[in-house]
Amino acid sequence: MAGKPKGSRSKDYDDKRQKLLSKAGRLLLKQPTEKLSLRQIAEGIEVTIPTLNHYFGGRDGIITAFLEYTWQSAQRHLTDAAEPKGELADCVRSKLDNLTDAMLNFGLEQLHMFGMTEGLGHTTLGPAYLNYFLEPTLQAGEKWLSYYQLKGEIAPDIDLRFAAIALYSPLLILLMHQHQLGGAKVREAKVDQFVEQHSKNFLKYLRK
Repeated sequence: MAGKPKGSRSKDYDDKRQKLLSKAGRLLLKQPTEKLSLRQIAEGIEVTIPTLNHYFGGRDGIITAFLEYTWQSAQRHLTDAAEPKGELADCVRSKLDNLTDAMLNFGLEQLHMFGMTEGLGHTTLGPAYLNYFLEPTLQAGEKWLSYYQLKGEIAPDIDLRFAAIALYSPLLILLMHQHQLGGAKVREAKVDQFVEQHSKNFLKYLRK
């Protein structure tokens, strides 16, 4: 009987790869700021280094695949994040509230920490974090902002890409300041109060 052609994949290749990726993802997010080595990842999910190399092509391949997996899993949320909701003021506030909820209650904060830890200064993983994680969030913001700009509720000279960055970045920094950097003990800030003030200031900026 002829053997399997060299370089071909078995029928269950994708299933095995997905199971390994799920296990690796849970391991990586346990301590999102600790850069686990390829050996530590292999030991943590009880496989060999050659197995990981076979399915992912090395450590960078695992990280990139996990970031892509989070992007694929988040499609429904990204679609919702891109939709305008009611009046402009209400939409701005709801988008900030939704981001706060996702960061604090649904693991988004850990994912950002992981992506930035792996991506900052890295020629491969930096773009992977941007393409599969940060940019989709910003582009969703640009999409719903464009709806209100076409209605004439946002000044025509406002660059929507910059507007999306201006909306989300301060909240991300504040949440990390308060929780992951220990800011709640160093200099506490009320997140709800910040969101209220930031929403008002952002609306003024959009209508200048």
